[in-house]
Amino acid sequence: MALIQKHKGSISGRHRAGLEAGLDFGQLLGRLRERLKARIRNGEFTERGLARRTGLSQSHIHNVLKGARNLTPIAADQILAGLRMPLLDLVRREELEAHLAREAGEGRERGLWTADLEGG
Repeated sequence: MALIQKHKGSISGRHRAGLEAGLDFGQLLGRLRERLKARIRNGEFTERGLARRTGLSQSHIHNVLKGARNLTPIAADQILAGLRMPLLDLVRREELEAHLAREAGEGRERGLWTADLEGG
């Protein structure tokens, strides 16, 4: 979340609107961290096993999980790829539905319909 706040002046209006809607990239990174901690607690893998799957060092994984280091977007990408986990797994259904409803509303305001976008 600090990353988003630090660079807030450079975020486009569309992305800023997404932040105002209640979901930001920092929250997704936090959800990934919590999901990893839960999976380690459940015995799905160890920090060392996660490091092997992702190419990150075990000490880096450990420090990210305990909050001593930030989870960077690059490291998050490596983790998601290593676990074959889609980014959308971190988005709650109601957040996605709200986003899609907003997008549909904006499309109607601009005179676009889904059929126009799909070429039909």
